Amino acid sequence: MTDFEETNMQEPEREEVNIESGVSSDTADFEPLEDILPAEKKPKKKRNFFVENGIIIFCVLAILFIFFVARLIRVDGTSMTDTLQDGDIVVLWQLNYQPEIGDIVVIGAGENVPERYIKRIVALEGDTLKIENDTVTVNGEMLNEPYIREADWGEESIEMTIP
Repeated sequence: MTDFEETNMQEPEREEVNIESGVSSDTADFEPLEDILPAEKKPKKKRNFFVENGIIIFCVLAILFIFFVARLIRVDGTSMTDTLQDGDIVVLWQLNYQPEIGDIVVIGAGENVPERYIKRIVALEGDTLKIENDTVTVNGEMLNEPYIREADWGEESIEMTIP
């Protein structure tokens, strides 16, 4: 065996470590732990409540909006074709609504009417409505209805004052 092989086979020298200071007896190669570790922990950044809980806040606001401000209604039927198609979703506004001629409204789903109907307002309270010869007049003026394809009211004439 050569000298080279003998030196490689020898067990390496062990250095002694002082457990209390964390520094070995051979301090020429190592820095003390106090120099490496920070003296104090950095303070955590204050987090914004709304940023951290944004998804929860959004969901709560969406639920409140749906129950108290607007409601989503699915169109079931073809009576409003070409304006609304069967299966369309409409938003029903529930706050401070003042109906106007031409508005689309949802009627029903109460005690007297078991189903919901989606209809357009053609006259308001106190107006005189007359349907005759496929024309609709409100208070003596012909109603402009560009949203319908073709009027087919039949042969019957109707005249009434909206209660």
